Amino acid sequence: MAAFLGYFYLWNSYYDVLPSAEDRPAGRVYADNFHGRVLYENSAERFRLHALSTLGEVFAVLAISAEALASRKSGRNSGNSGTGGT
Repeated sequence: MAAFLGYFYLWNSYYDVLPSAEDRPAGRVYADNFHGRVLYENSAERFRLHALSTLGEVFAVLAISAEALASRKSGRNSGNSGTGGT
């Protein structure tokens, strides 16, 4: 959850401060689409934003997988009501 919150905070910060034109001397040569608005990042800004996004996605998949595994082990999703059916 912290990774997603960090990503959204950083995304909003970048949206407000990054230039909409390439700035080669500052290293801002990487175009990124922010809801239809093209903004230019340097390599560190780009890495930070995409790393937080990826980290948030990985943690979400791990959390969902862990919950599915825990549910399966406890028998909550087995579909068997305990009536002795086939």
